Amino acid sequence: MFCKNAKSIFRFRFQKLSLHRKEVAAAVRCLHTVSPSVTVSPEQHLIDETINIKFRGLPPSEDVSLYASLSVSNNTYYESSANYRTSLSGTLDLTNDCSIGGTYCGIEPMGLFWSMRPYSLANKRPLRYPNTSVETPIYNLALHKGKVDILDLRKKTSDGSEILKFDLPRPILGPGIRRIPVRSNGLAGTLFLPAGNGPHPGVITIFGGYPGNREYKGALLASHGFATLALGYYGFEHLPKHLLDTLDLEYFEKALNFMQQHNEVQNENGIGLLGICKGGTIALAMASLMSGVGCVVCINPNLHTLFGDFKYKGKTYPGFEIKPAKLDENGRVKFARAFDLPAPEKLHYLPGYFNFEEQHTISYLIIAGMDDQCVASPYQAMVAEMRLIESKHLDYEIVRYPGAGHILEPPNFPFCFEMNQGDLGISLDMGGCLPMHSHAEKDAWKRQLEFLSDKLK
Repeated sequence: MFCKNAKSIFRFRFQKLSLHRKEVAAAVRCLHTVSPSVTVSPEQHLIDETINIKFRGLPPSEDVSLYASLSVSNNTYYESSANYRTSLSGTLDLTNDCSIGGTYCGIEPMGLFWSMRPYSLANKRPLRYPNTSVETPIYNLALHKGKVDILDLRKKTSDGSEILKFDLPRPILGPGIRRIPVRSNGLAGTLFLPAGNGPHPGVITIFGGYPGNREYKGALLASHGFATLALGYYGFEHLPKHLLDTLDLEYFEKALNFMQQHNEVQNENGIGLLGICKGGTIALAMASLMSGVGCVVCINPNLHTLFGDFKYKGKTYPGFEIKPAKLDENGRVKFARAFDLPAPEKLHYLPGYFNFEEQHTISYLIIAGMDDQCVASPYQAMVAEMRLIESKHLDYEIVRYPGAGHILEPPNFPFCFEMNQGDLGISLDMGGCLPMHSHAEKDAWKRQLEFLSDKLK
């Protein structure tokens, strides 16, 4: 009796186990028949925001390679790649999964974007990412089978290895933002007004040694609630044509007055200035010489006139003398080494130095890339801190980023390691080490938004 019952129980369990195996096998077969798909969240986002890209329906536990490209002209585009291994369930999540090779490694949700490198079909030297407008960049992404390097991924268009591909827009201009060209009183710029009723806190953005008017920071700042004037100052319309031309600072005073008098710009706490490189020097000069400035953000500035003279109301501020530049082994110039800078305690005696630290009602945020090869940013940050302490200025912050280079953009822009400076006839080494540079950009942009909001809103 016992043996008969035991046989029945064994038979029942065996049938149950067989059924379980069949269910698992069916589930695996079903998994393999699921079409590959991708989701991007949030769907509505801006280029400076972090997004989550997740793939489903992939072969489980297999190597795959992800390739991204961004066309900027007929002959030039930016590209990046990453190697991953899919999960047991056939998914790939860039927020949680680790890249094991490519242009970046590790868990880096936005690595595909900040690790992009320029590639020229005409074999020309790479240029700084040339997006001067607010046109939405369209990134082309493709997922391939296997662990493949970027050189081969560039060619994989119809060899059968492609799992899926898709286009990903990354808007610069937020919904409802108004873009208004400004050409009054000799100004050449673009005003970006946030959605909704004003007045809004006002900011002026001033770029460095790059001709024209770069609008994307103005658009992004407006998307974060600031009425922003993106101001050109050379190589644009009727403005001075060359970087070394003398700049009349009264032009920037007109811009300051324009923002102060605009009915949709809040003026109780003054106007904020955001400048990088020469634009940072201009911002410090404005803070030193003009009324109406509320706060200043400077990214890798010189504290003294450089690249041509400044003048203001009959007084000239002479540019610092530049030594002959030497090319390195890559044909670039490390411009930060092209100056015989004085001892830190003597810099403020230069005739082109601006006593910004004496303006105690103005708040300062100074950002320094410690691997900047274009400007001696560690030295400039040290002098700025010395002067602010000596003047007993109470409202300032100096942030130093190890491994960060000169061009600190908003997050997720392609890394600029080299820039051709046409007026000087040389290619400049911008410095910076990935991924430290790009992580610095993310933190610096957050600090800039918080600083401007705290001081102006």
